[in-house]
Amino acid sequence: MREKILLLKQDRKSHIVYFSSLAVLYGDTRYVRHKQEMESLIKLEFPRYTIMRLGNITWGTNPHTLINFFRRQLKAGKPIEIKNTYRYIIDKDEFLHWLNLIPDWNCEMNITGRRMKVKEIVDEYCYVGQGVRRNA
Repeated sequence: MREKILLLKQDRKSHIVYFSSLAVLYGDTRYVRHKQEMESLIKLEFPRYTIMRLGNITWGTNPHTLINFFRRQLKAGKPIEIKNTYRYIIDKDEFLHWLNLIPDWNCEMNITGRRMKVKEIVDEYCYVGQGVRRNA
């Protein structure tokens, strides 16, 4: 509700850019349904918009991102479950590249980044600079 209220307070004359998730294309969780609802709201309420659907980001301090969750678990010495599945990973440089390409017209951008196995993501992004010893 908080995000919905915040969105509805925005100037309808502005071009709104909303950061969504690629999961809206394939998932069915509470989070995904929320993102779908916000996307629908934007399309109904804003004459000018860009919806950017992102994979998992590699930067930032949000504890709820996939990579930050794994980093926190590893640093605390807690076990992590690594499923034999793929996720899409986007680094900051690629994100900024696409951000600079936002057009003046309405659009939906699906920014996938790299498709990686979860084990590869943990190996590449979660041990670096974390003070965590990697078990071979």
